[in-house]
Amino acid sequence: MKKVEYTLMPTNMPSVNISSLSQGKSAQIVKKVHTENVDVLIVKNNKPYAVIMPYSTYSKGKGFKNEK
Repeated sequence: MKKVEYTLMPTNMPSVNISSLSQGKSAQIVKKVHTENVDVLIVKNNKPYAVIMPYSTYSKGKGFKNEK
């Protein structure tokens, strides 16, 4: 019997399939991340693969001082 693996994904985070990045939608996704200040989950084979986040979120996590 094949083992079934379940992955929990955040429900409050917008997500896009990784194929969208190669279909010319990457600029739209990056613009949304920047203008709306949201994180976007990248999904590959129905599993979380990566996250695109605004620089401000990244810098807070790394302890950098925000540059303006």
